[in-house]
Amino acid sequence: MSLLATYWLPNTNPIGPASLVPLGIVVSYAIMSWWSGWRTLVLAAPVIFALAAVTSDGFPLAGWRRFPDAEDYVGYYIWSLAASCFALHVARSGSRGALIYGGSMLFPLGWLLAVEAAGRASDLFAVTRDLNVGQIMLGSLFVWGILFAMLMIRASQPYLRARRTALGRCAACGYDMRQSPQRCPECGEPTPAAPTAAR
Repeated sequence: MSLLATYWLPNTNPIGPASLVPLGIVVSYAIMSWWSGWRTLVLAAPVIFALAAVTSDGFPLAGWRRFPDAEDYVGYYIWSLAASCFALHVARSGSRGALIYGGSMLFPLGWLLAVEAAGRASDLFAVTRDLNVGQIMLGSLFVWGILFAMLMIRASQPYLRARRTALGRCAACGYDMRQSPQRCPECGEPTPAAPTAAR
């Protein structure tokens, strides 16, 4: 416990205004966007929370600010995770523009969190203590790149399904459905009643 405490001097208490305020704002924002149904709130969330993360005292590249406490780091994690979750949600909305926007927001946010996690692990585990900053950043970029690719493949499925449907193909497998209006002969997927174009 003493090793973990050295990360967050001078104040090692992770619960405080710098962590509770972001948590309250994120939860309130999520409830408001769900309750209102306003798509604008969801689209704006990655940018809003990313700016909050970058300007927080726990941001790892903010060396010009005061030495952060534990609650500052936790607040930064909350902002970053909220921005990442909203970015992934936007990317899954089914349009090409949303996929690009969500992915472009998710990649740097996730990479910075991966760098933070790798940096903490380099002090906790003896096998990684000799890694320098460049090796930690490159290693975390490699690991996050693989995870990011997997997330984006999953996030692109709604767009691909909508695109296939707009082209008159089976949403699941891409089979040409113009010759089989009821059901796909390849995978059994039913034909949508009114295909909509993917943008």
